[in-house]
Amino acid sequence: MLFGRRPFGHDQTQERILREDTIIKARKVEFPARPTVSNEAKVILLHENSTLFYVQSQLASTIYLNVQILSSVSQCH
Repeated sequence: MLFGRRPFGHDQTQERILREDTIIKARKVEFPARPTVSNEAKVILLHENSTLFYVQSQLASTIYLNVQILSSVSQCH
């Protein structure tokens, strides 16, 4: 949770969210005025494919994620 509530299906159980494809069908997220949510965080929740690809490539290039992935791989061997 980014700001104390689910961005999709806040009032639904996890089972109902999965059964009714709530996240897949969602098209709009309403962000509260407080706490402030960064534009970068908002972009991650968008449903636009071109934006999603950009976000995925940006996440893949972050040092934190690369270190975590390398650490996980080395622990498996």
